[in-house]
Amino acid sequence: DIGKAASISAFCNQKILYKKQLDDFYRVGGAAGGKGVVCAHSGTVLGLILPHGTDETPVRQALEKEIRNITFLDYVSVTNQGMRIASDS
Repeated sequence: DIGKAASISAFCNQKILYKKQLDDFYRVGGAAGGKGVVCAHSGTVLGLILPHGTDETPVRQALEKEIRNITFLDYVSVTNQGMRIASDS
């Protein structure tokens, strides 16, 4: 599945650009219901793939509790037509 493939890609990229929080992010995110991780191969952004309809609040709280120096940037919804950023407007 896409979560497994994305996680493999993220961990393979560790040899090129090490992300010190990736192991913890993967472990805590998975325990909180995540299906895999994604990472920016050119930087230090990590993302968690969640099943459709998941309330992200407890997942975010678990990550913030367990991982030091983590900053939440955004929550986005991905469809088979690409990424869609939710907006209040």
